[in-house]
Formats: sequence, C-alpha cells, structure tokens
Amino acid sequence: MAPEQQVCEFVDACPMFAYFRQNARRVYLMLYCRGDFHVCRRRSLLLIGEPAPDGLLPYGGRLREHDRSLGVPLDEDRNLAGAA
Repeated sequence: MAPEQQVCEFVDACPMFAYFRQNARRVYLMLYCRGDFHVCRRRSLLLIGEPAPDGLLPYGGRLREHDRSLGVPLDEDRNLAGAA
C-alpha cells in the first residue's frame, strides 16, 4: 500500500491560484502544494505568523499585478524558477 501523500496545510486558502490558468495551477500544486511544500516561501512566512503577499510565488519570485491574465508567472525572478 502506497503512503498517503502529504499536502500543504495552507493550500485550500492560498490566494496565489487566482493568478493562474488551470495548467499552471496544476504545476504549482504538483511541485509545491502536494510536492516539496516545505521549501515554499509562502508557507514559511505563514508558519511564523507573517502575512504572505498574494503575488508571492512559492520559490520567492513575485507576480506583477498586470500579468494576472497570462496564466504564467512573468516576474523579474523567472530564473529562480528555472526558466532561461
């Protein structure tokens, strides 16, 4: 029997998903929320009682408000996410 998959305790209330289309949501869910959520910058802030800005991405980059409709993060820290 496979072990039960762990999920970030903040995933249901995470406002970050309002910024993405369905495919991008799935990627972030797989990589962070249901994956290695222990490295999520949003979660780290919430665990110490600090607010996590809506546009803060799990790897620490930030979204620009006017890029909401594009479905992918277009921020100045794209290289942090592994994009070239």
